[in-house]
Amino acid sequence: MANTFVRGNIGTSAGATSATITLPGTPAVGDLLVIIEVTPSGSVLTPSDSQGNMWMKAAGIFNSEFGAYYAISNGNAGAYTATVNWTSVAGTKYFTIGEWSNPLGFVLDTSAYVDQCLPCGFGVVIFTANEAGALGVVYSFGQNNGDAFVSGTGFAQRETGASNLQALGDKLSTANGSNVWGNGQPACPCLTATFWAVSLVFKPAPSTAPNSVLFDSTNL
Repeated sequence: MANTFVRGNIGTSAGATSATITLPGTPAVGDLLVIIEVTPSGSVLTPSDSQGNMWMKAAGIFNSEFGAYYAISNGNAGAYTATVNWTSVAGTKYFTIGEWSNPLGFVLDTSAYVDQCLPCGFGVVIFTANEAGALGVVYSFGQNNGDAFVSGTGFAQRETGASNLQALGDKLSTANGSNVWGNGQPACPCLTATFWAVSLVFKPAPSTAPNSVLFDSTNL
């Protein structure tokens, strides 16, 4: 059974230090949850959710304006809500959440991030699967957003949702290979636009522990 996108949602918040985002259904036990956010100022605190899942930040590649967090659903029943917190009320925050089915569990394999301010053109991140079956969760954000694109080998693309300012998708690897994920900007002349993009590549967890909810920093 292949990993598949289940559902997602996007949200914005202005003048507040916290905001919530819902999913139109309860995440199943073992499913992968990913929250990605953009904020103009103020550090992001670790998200929390109504299931009480343990959220982890993809380390080493993000700044105070952009972050990605992931968790494995414990399957607790009830309406699902996640909460994101910031240390500053300033500006408008953008955030998105996605859920992917998780028949074999996930371990974070690789990650990539780019932060560019471009007068024209586009920015890209490169993400690589080291084995077949890896799941690449990709996201891009641009203040003057054009169409997102992907190119490369080894991944089958499934676009899962997009808005004018945010593009979220996923790629399931059919073999080892690298992809380029980009966010096209309007043709020149155009306004200077800030571009953020991130990819998180997950590989299946050991088959000895499928759907494990005991997923923490000791077994990444």
